[in-house]
Amino acid sequence: MPIFNPEIETKERKELLELQNERLQIVLNLAYSHVDFYRKKFDEAGVNPDSIKNLEDLQRIPFTTRKDLMDNYPYGMFAVPLRDVVRLQFPMGLYGNPIVIGYTRQDLKIWRELVARIMVGIGITEQDIIQVAFNYGLFLGAIRFNQSAELIGAAVVPTSIALAEVQLRIMRDFRSTVLASTPSFALHIMETMKRKEIDPHTGQTLSAGQEGELVLTTLTTNAYPLLRYRTSEMTTLHYDHCSCGRTMARMDRVLHRTDQMMSVRGINVFPEKIEEVLVGIGIEGVGPGYSLEVMGKQGMNDRLKVLVEASPEIWGTKEERKIALQDVVQLALRRAIGLRVEVELVKNRQ
Repeated sequence: MPIFNPEIETKERKELLELQNERLQIVLNLAYSHVDFYRKKFDEAGVNPDSIKNLEDLQRIPFTTRKDLMDNYPYGMFAVPLRDVVRLQFPMGLYGNPIVIGYTRQDLKIWRELVARIMVGIGITEQDIIQVAFNYGLFLGAIRFNQSAELIGAAVVPTSIALAEVQLRIMRDFRSTVLASTPSFALHIMETMKRKEIDPHTGQTLSAGQEGELVLTTLTTNAYPLLRYRTSEMTTLHYDHCSCGRTMARMDRVLHRTDQMMSVRGINVFPEKIEEVLVGIGIEGVGPGYSLEVMGKQGMNDRLKVLVEASPEIWGTKEERKIALQDVVQLALRRAIGLRVEVELVKNRQ
């Protein structure tokens, strides 16, 4: 199996740990010196960068959460001057303040190589034609697929979120060999293909092999260092040598999440956002109690239904009034989460 960067990807574990510890010292000093949020966190925990000697010492540093990133909107988490940032991006599917992520030229260079390593690792070569069916406006990784494909010499067809019928025609006419998309959109394309009968051309560090929440610390980023960031994704890490020759840590598939986020038609939906919208509407007797139902088969045909609790006064009004209120809530939710939802008023459970 080809390897994009053998010098790094097959480095002996001892040498790799030495490199990671060296980079850890750099990112800790960067965060402590230039990010007020992390300086305060360190001081409150009674630690300083010099007291963190290796990766095992990381557990002495408090976690970073998504709420922390939102509370420091827009540039509170940046460790470099804005003049050194060459790209600003907003991840999709978030609630509350946006999370603004900045990248320096070096950050983007590293990202391109990381994605290129993944591409080569799963067998993509310069002979492949990669059809990128991600939303270029919202998904941060879409552009990276293009740039990383350039590194390995593969061709890219940026189809974005064109209709499934268009995706299939491009697959057939361009003879695409790789599809990059969300799982739900890939399922939708497969369903369309079948329908059209087209041939498919605790906070403690755990030991290796134990299931736990994936917590990330960046070692090479300049603009936006993250220390012990909780992803809410449950998985398992393995550190034994791979038969392919790589010595990097390997991660199992994500088993489940620790939060209540759900993905509907490729869009992440956070229950906290729905509650925030229901409170913000300010309609007396409507919400904030609610429940969610995902209807339809898995894929782009999924539908999200929001059952919003209404008081007896609302429930006893004319049907036209209830329909009008449902429309108001539906419009507010669509604007907030970027997804069309069905809204139904139900009797208050109290």
